[in-house]
Amino acid sequence: MKKSTPLLLTLFLLLGYFFGNYFAENDTTIIYNGGNKLDHILEIIDTEYVDDADIDSLIESSIPKVLEELDPHSTYIPVEDVEEQTSDLQSSFSGIGVRFNIQEDTVNI
Repeated sequence: MKKSTPLLLTLFLLLGYFFGNYFAENDTTIIYNGGNKLDHILEIIDTEYVDDADIDSLIESSIPKVLEELDPHSTYIPVEDVEEQTSDLQSSFSGIGVRFNIQEDTVNI
């Protein structure tokens, strides 16, 4: 009985090693449990992806694609382009606001 003790101990250590590696590689945190799917997938990419991923760049490139699904008028303006895009709207406008049509020989104002 004393001769089998080291053999059993070795067997249990090997089983523990293999089961430990199996469950460590099959981490259950990847399973989606509800909540915000975008946050969840970005978290998985950040923690599990083989290379370092630039999460901020992924977010910036995905926002316009999400907004495209809403309507043709919804757009995303990156922070570095905001001043350029809004400068035209902050300018002064001039004119008297007249519209005219010409029908036959008459001008309508």
